[in-house]
Amino acid sequence: MGPNIQQEEMSLAYIHAVAARAGYDYTGRVGRDTASADGEISSDEGLFPAFKYQAKSTRRPLVDDGEIVYDLNVKNYNDLCVESRESRLLILVSIPTDIADWTSVDEEALCIRCTGYWHSLRGEQLSTRSNSQRIRFPESQRFGPDQLPTLMRRIANGEL
Repeated sequence: MGPNIQQEEMSLAYIHAVAARAGYDYTGRVGRDTASADGEISSDEGLFPAFKYQAKSTRRPLVDDGEIVYDLNVKNYNDLCVESRESRLLILVSIPTDIADWTSVDEEALCIRCTGYWHSLRGEQLSTRSNSQRIRFPESQRFGPDQLPTLMRRIANGEL
């Protein structure tokens, strides 16, 4: 497995770990990623909120004025902008540059050294660019087990 595939798998592992820790169901990739959806996270409580997500990762995040900047492929950007019955989020996972720093394991713990951020593109204008569209993730939009319940409440309330 090459380093790009390793990085992709690590980002999916991070998302899965966050969902599991927060107590939500996680469905990984099923079939081809043709609609910019790598998986789904759902709840079996209340209004049964759920969202599909497109996972991306970076080893060297660009930070500008308190925001993480990422250049997303235009196809993915436009897929995530389209109005849909279901909530769809972009999740960016920041991974250490050196593969040896991604995890550590001992008798008591498996530590995953990643940080995630989420962004909703619903309702944004479609891009007319040819390659990529720049996305800005506020640092406050962390994707972690402590933030996921609030995110799910917002989805249940129709905010995202």
